Amino acid sequence: MRKFVIYISIFLFVLSCDIDEQVSVSLPITDIDMEVPSITINQPLTDSIYVTGQTIDFDITASDDLAILAVFLEIDGVEIFLNNDMSTDSLITTFQTNYGFDSTNFCSASCGATTENSFIVKAWVSDYAGNTSLDWIRVEFSYSESDDDDSQ
Repeated sequence: MRKFVIYISIFLFVLSCDIDEQVSVSLPITDIDMEVPSITINQPLTDSIYVTGQTIDFDITASDDLAILAVFLEIDGVEIFLNNDMSTDSLITTFQTNYGFDSTNFCSASCGATTENSFIVKAWVSDYAGNTSLDWIRVEFSYSESDDDDSQ
């Protein structure tokens, strides 16, 4: 009888165990993505001043220990550059870009005739685990409307 009670106890104990829990306990628990991605706007320097029509040459570096999925650049909320490679065959750990931004169209819509055309430039990077980092600088456009009057 005692053997019977032991067998029944073992049987009930096995039934009460969650099989998924047993599998997850046996798997190695590691954090593959060890660091948060980093991004740096190397050029231009913060508080740079540009005249209307001058091109801003952005130099941006992003890095992560495993994989960068997206790099995003915007000026004052206006998207000007997006790199998003979601293909797992080409996941990269370092991303370097040189992006030329012509301020003419941007300024015709966003700049005024005052000297206070100061805008925030933000660069974002995202890794495969959904971690994001941000770098930002401030640029100023010295806005002037083109003089199309040829009558003089």
